[in-house]
Amino acid sequence: MSFLKNHWHKINWEGFEELCVYIAECLFPERKFSKYKRQGMEQDGIDILTKNKNDETIICIQTKRYRELTLTQLKAAIDKFETGEFCKTAHTFIIATSAELDEKSIDHLESEKRRFKEAYQITLEQWDSEYIEKELRHKWVLVSHYFGKGTAEDFCHPQGAINAYFHVPPVSGYIERLVVPYSSSKATHLNWLQGINDREQPEQLWLKDIGQTKRICLLADAYQGKSTLLKEVAFKLYHHPLNLKSIFIEIKKHRTIGLPELLETVYTWWKSVPIKELLIIIDGLDEVDSDQFLNVVRSISDLSLQYPTLNIIFSCRKLFYHHFEVQKHIAGFSVYELYPLQREDVDKFLTTTLSYDQEDFQHYIDENKLTQFLYHPYFLVGLTTLYLEDKLQLPKTSIEVIQYFINQAAIRSSDRNTKSGRILNQQIERHKAAVQKLALIMQIAGLNALSKKDAENLFSIEETDLLQHSALINYSNDQWSFTNAIFQEFLAAIQLKDIGYDQLVSLACVGQTRPKIRTKWIQTIVTILSILDKKDLLHVQLLRLINDDNPELLTFCDTEFLDRSFRLQIFEDLLKKYEQKNIR
Repeated sequence: MSFLKNHWHKINWEGFEELCVYIAECLFPERKFSKYKRQGMEQDGIDILTKNKNDETIICIQTKRYRELTLTQLKAAIDKFETGEFCKTAHTFIIATSAELDEKSIDHLESEKRRFKEAYQITLEQWDSEYIEKELRHKWVLVSHYFGKGTAEDFCHPQGAINAYFHVPPVSGYIERLVVPYSSSKATHLNWLQGINDREQPEQLWLKDIGQTKRICLLADAYQGKSTLLKEVAFKLYHHPLNLKSIFIEIKKHRTIGLPELLETVYTWWKSVPIKELLIIIDGLDEVDSDQFLNVVRSISDLSLQYPTLNIIFSCRKLFYHHFEVQKHIAGFSVYELYPLQREDVDKFLTTTLSYDQEDFQHYIDENKLTQFLYHPYFLVGLTTLYLEDKLQLPKTSIEVIQYFINQAAIRSSDRNTKSGRILNQQIERHKAAVQKLALIMQIAGLNALSKKDAENLFSIEETDLLQHSALINYSNDQWSFTNAIFQEFLAAIQLKDIGYDQLVSLACVGQTRPKIRTKWIQTIVTILSILDKKDLLHVQLLRLINDDNPELLTFCDTEFLDRSFRLQIFEDLLKKYEQKNIR
């Protein structure tokens, strides 16, 4: 007897159609199914269909949410399809019902299968309650959603073996974030201050409308916590009662291989769960080398087209999204942006983390004009941690803040033994020189990762030895990269600020009569500006360079605004105007 027979009352006819779409998309992962017309409209005997790339109907499904399906009703359903338009173009016709078919109905279907194949070259299938239950035993999320968690626990196969592949650890020091739909045309600084009604927690984007495919591009500025947020999303979905699975891909480590091929060769177990219960997270699109950027975008597009029901999210800096016109190369993705940390978010984190010491910490930050760092999650967590460990070591200037984080990464490497047998802290200056050299080479070459072959040509054996023991450096898939892009940009900026304006322009810009900054260099130029004294000639020259069409930027840079949220957003808006006018 059907296990779900006593549970079908929990789902109406519309829910049954949704359930059949879900099963069909899991059985045919390279196809997308949709309901055909509305109830009451002439449907030619079908309720659900899928189309191939030539827009020709190939698979049709008729749904019957019945307690019992008589032979007469079955014959009527087949006759309605046979006399309709889709009988001329369909490749497969499926009758899906929640009823148990009797022996006469099954015999009739077997006869009709042979006739349809001979007369129309159409495959006729039936999904009765027995068949649907067999499919549902592997679809814990679907059963839990429509019939309840208790039913799923009693009915579905255990999740333990599958979960081992997709286990996600907790995210240390995570700060709760929100996302909002992105619109490049809105007056963002006013919206941030007034509040946006459609803010929501990122994991909720997947938890609502379970059967609907989710395709999302997440935008944010540099160092605003995109990677941390995506890891937290994977963690929360894994530990949610629906137990949704994620594959987290750091795309810069796999930029030379297409995503469909990557899943098949590296994540060979990815099809061990129904495709609609899986989320592919592609992090760090902006960390891909400039010459590979659009290739990776096209690879994301290829994956989305090959598996039209696969849930996908990828992250990118807003600057790169606009400059490379990503929306022209990839379709069907909703665009969201990371909502900036607000004063109340920072206060909540400080209260939770520092308790009674919050006032003392805040006074120190305000006195040394370091408030802007509190709105970068990476620095907020790091500075509060330092305060709790040894507040006397707190940096006093913006440059000292970044240098502190770089030094901390170096210190974590200092007790490692190199191949030469020496301790790293005994040759710390050589270590710093090697790391700075790597940063400068990668910045000038426009790279976010350096291949093993190039590293062997550019670095001595001793330098390579030092790099591979540095906590600032990642080495994977035969590529060298920095653990955080801010390290690369800052270390490069320290060296580039001393080479002179003309040489810097020759590296960072295109064009001679009216130089325009290359996309990969904008953040580095901004970093150089933050290092230089306002009276420094190079500071003035760079401001004039980026301010050619935006004279108000000079006023902004020379004026102290009391409200940090205004100050940050005005700069963002001006920079966006600059990008749109000058970077093509």
